[in-house]
Amino acid sequence: MIQQWRLKAACADRDTDFWFPTDTNISPSARRALEICRGCEVRTECLDHAMATPEFHGIWGGMTAPQRHELRRRPIRTPKEAS
Repeated sequence: MIQQWRLKAACADRDTDFWFPTDTNISPSARRALEICRGCEVRTECLDHAMATPEFHGIWGGMTAPQRHELRRRPIRTPKEAS
């Protein structure tokens, strides 16, 4: 079953290859994908999906796979710890 947020995604009507660059460098097409993600109304839901699944490849929620990897490595801080 498809998640409803995916139907609202800015990438919904685009070629999926655009979001899955074959090299580790950020190519011009990957830059364009990241730019499209920035304006997407369901970017948060997409990133939540990528972090929970987890998705280890491609651009999800406006982040590349290495960026999400770094995000996963960060310690979780509670509001009390942040003060």
